[in-house]
Amino acid sequence: MWGTSSSAHQVEGQNIFNDWYEWEQRGKVLNRQVSGDACNQYNLYKQDFEMMKSMHHNTHRISIEWSRIEQTEGHFNNYEIKHYRRVIEDMKKKGIRPIVTLFHFTLPHWFAKKGGFLHKDARKIFNRYVEKVVTELGDLVEYWVTVNEPYVYATFGYWEKNWPPGKRSIRKTLKVLKELLYVHIDSYKTIKEVYERNNFGESQVGFAKSFIWFDPYSQKSLMSKLVAVFYRYFYNKVYFKPFCTGRMPLVFGLKSIPEAKKSIDFMGMNYYFKCTCHFSLFGLSSSQMQQQTEPKDERTLFNWEVYPEGMYHLLKLVYRKLKKPIIITENGISTLDDGQRISYILRHLDATYRAMEDGVDVRGYLYWSLIDNFEWSEGYTQPFGLVAMNHRTFQRIPKPSAAFYADICKSGSVTDDMVNKYAKEVGNRILK
Repeated sequence: MWGTSSSAHQVEGQNIFNDWYEWEQRGKVLNRQVSGDACNQYNLYKQDFEMMKSMHHNTHRISIEWSRIEQTEGHFNNYEIKHYRRVIEDMKKKGIRPIVTLFHFTLPHWFAKKGGFLHKDARKIFNRYVEKVVTELGDLVEYWVTVNEPYVYATFGYWEKNWPPGKRSIRKTLKVLKELLYVHIDSYKTIKEVYERNNFGESQVGFAKSFIWFDPYSQKSLMSKLVAVFYRYFYNKVYFKPFCTGRMPLVFGLKSIPEAKKSIDFMGMNYYFKCTCHFSLFGLSSSQMQQQTEPKDERTLFNWEVYPEGMYHLLKLVYRKLKKPIIITENGISTLDDGQRISYILRHLDATYRAMEDGVDVRGYLYWSLIDNFEWSEGYTQPFGLVAMNHRTFQRIPKPSAAFYADICKSGSVTDDMVNKYAKEVGNRILK
């Protein structure tokens, strides 16, 4: 599967019924930006899918905006359900396989006011939404992502305070993370039941987990090594481990949860960068994970350290533990240098290829993202797209990387001719 990923709030525009809309109105985004019309994909989806088709993409990951479907509690908006049905039908008409995400960071305003996933009936409320969406759209969709990046959602909203609801509580962080684990399990069961009840055929259900490669700042520093081990455990393994072992991790009490092992058909891997861990007596939180790298180390506009080898190691680690197919549901770079983007894609595909050569079952690669879009608390300052956009006219302007990636999608391979055609300017960064 070759293509791109997106989320509703970042590209659709005018999502005014969710918690992020309120967050933006309060000036919580960088430079007080608001998502506004975003990429206006709610209206221009046919144009975008036609562009994907011309670029030989055969898969695209979208999300359903829950707050459009259920603007008020318990009342489903049939017009919006039909809209998403038209979206998916048009995608399939153009030969593009849909992968549909059910929760990608945004909550309906009414659910957020109840406390979101801290509410005692959160699982029941979310499961009602899942059953409705899957019943209405399941005949068109095979691949479902239940939850996107649970760790990112929990920590940014309940510890870092730069996403809604803007709280700081380790107890609430862990409670939300644990709740999202059960949300996935419940959603998996519901999707399977809906498919069986309606004779929809086979479904493939997974979640998308953000992975980071962690290294100590110095191999000679025992404390830095311990910090790296801590982050590898807490960031990469806490949510992931129960699906491998059938037991909760230590932070959740080592409870047996055997149904977890039976609740995943594939793993969605989101990988972007490496973190270098540094121990400090004066900062026992985020400063432990400062990206302290040498000046020669390559960075993104987000100040992330580019490290394709991390994806190679993580693909092998996840597959060895889980023994389930992997789809790279997000991999991309924020940069103003499109040559750097081409180099980034090449080297991460090389890492993926080497992992596959070592026996890892990788089913797809989805670049994040098709169009420069609204990057949450960073607003419109982080261009990840293969395609630029005029925010006044919504004109799509493909970058050279779009043509380069289109050639890969068309042939399913990277050739010397492609490298010579698109990547001379990045020199020895290619495939190193």
